[in-house]
Parts: sequence; C-alpha cells; structure tokens
Amino acid sequence: MRIAIVNDAYEQLDTDIDLASTTEYNYHSFSTAEQLISVLHRESFHLLIVNCGSPGTSGLETVSWLRRNMADRVPILFLTRRADPADITTALDSGIDDYLVKPFQSVILRAKIGALLRRAWVYRPPAKVIAFEDYVFDTTTQTVVVGGKRILLTTKEFRLALLMFQNMNRALSRSYLLETIWDRNPALPTRTVETHMARLRSKLRLHAAGGYRLKSIYCYGYRLDRLGETLPKQNCQPLRGGAALSE
Repeated sequence: MRIAIVNDAYEQLDTDIDLASTTEYNYHSFSTAEQLISVLHRESFHLLIVNCGSPGTSGLETVSWLRRNMADRVPILFLTRRADPADITTALDSGIDDYLVKPFQSVILRAKIGALLRRAWVYRPPAKVIAFEDYVFDTTTQTVVVGGKRILLTTKEFRLALLMFQNMNRALSRSYLLETIWDRNPALPTRTVETHMARLRSKLRLHAAGGYRLKSIYCYGYRLDRLGETLPKQNCQPLRGGAALSE
C-alpha cells in the first residue's frame, strides 16, 4: 500500500520514522500540498495524510482541491491540533474520511491508517477463477481464456493483466505498476512497463475491436477501459496561488 503524507515543513511528525519502517506500507513524504499535487498527476496512492497547518495552501484547501479534482476517491486522514467540535465538523464536511488531533501516539495513527485502507480497499480472498465477461483468469495455472481460447502469458504478463482488469476504468501510475508487479524502484529508467503493455494489447486484443482499450496516459501510467461505459471526468483546477494543472 502506497501512502502519501504532507508534512508541516516546520514540524516533522514524530511518527515519520515509525511509518517509514513498517513493511506493509510504502511511505512517501511531501513538505507542501503543491508538491503532493504535482506528483498526483503521475503517481497513484492508496491513502493521503494531510496536515491542517501545512505552509502555503492550508490543509482544508488541500482536501477541497483533492475532492474536486481526483477521479478516484482515495481516503484522506486529516491531522490537526484543533479539537473544537466546530472545527472537526468543518473538516469532516470538507471531505476527509477520518482525523487525528495532535499530539497523538504512533500506534493510534497506524490503527487509523489500517482501518481506512481496509474500508477503502476491501480485501477479497484469492479466487482460482476470476471472470470479466469473456476474459477468464485462472490464478492456479496463470492462464487467461478469451472467448473460449486459451492465451499463454508469462507470469509478469498474467499478474499485470489481472491487475488492470481488477482496476477497470482506474488510472494506475507507472510507479505503482513497477512497485506492485516488479518490486522495482520506480526511479530506475526502464521500458519494462511499456513493453509488457504492448504485449498485452496484442495477446488479449485490448483494443476497440475487442471491446476494451488499454490506454497510455501521458506522463502518468495506464488505464484499461471497457468501451461503451461512461467514465468519470477529471477537472484539474489550480490551488489558490498556484499554477493551473492539466492532465
């Protein structure tokens, strides 16, 4: 699970080291909301943690921008020093999923993170056969049957194809794909993702004639769309005081 945290530049969270050392999370820290938003145009995260007192754009303004502009509703955990009920109500109404009043214990933060991730990304026990209309994935033999025809895939191709089908109509960043399928540092220059996507388009007929479209998103990653479905529109407007952002 990839977690992004916007830290107050003048106050580092006491739990940063604890979060970074946990094996179940891949933790990414940003000093300002503008830095996070810039990265969101090319990377995916499972959870966002926003500080109320961030320099520049405030925490509430950041949450408002995220809810207006992100196509996927990624859970947001809000960190604040304001314990007044009116302030908490305002924060919840802005679109956050949960909050923590500082100071807090790291064990409570980790518990909140776990609860939000379980709620947003429901765990499903692995099935031997997973079907998406004419595409049938057999996780035991790692083969795909398309329209009754068995398609041979490599292990990485199978895992990548299944991941894309399980996230239908959702954009996945190149960094996320490298970390999830190849356990590889996304900063390393490589054409691995592009090469495998090209093979999947050909082998699984992920084009208009087959009813699906495996789309490359410039400077971001890939998305698998089921043709004929209405997809959410992403409207990228600038944060107050910032430059306009575009896809």
